Amino acid sequence: MKQSKKNKTFFKKKNNVIYFNLPGYVKYQLNLNKIVNIETINIDTFDKKNNFFSARRSLISNHDDYGRNISIIMIN
Repeated sequence: MKQSKKNKTFFKKKNNVIYFNLPGYVKYQLNLNKIVNIETINIDTFDKKNNFFSARRSLISNHDDYGRNISIIMIN
């Protein structure tokens, strides 16, 4: 938020927990740099147990290992 007051819009407080909209922030930053052809996949890795590992889900379930995920970002 030190960079821009507009960044405040990516933070939401609910039940005394602060949430950060990372996809929204990344898209905003890309748009600032004139990158507009952006494809996003809205999949919640927490809910898709059989498809994705989730550190958040493992912590809530008290599992020792949460597996690994990889993200790929490509700019042409």
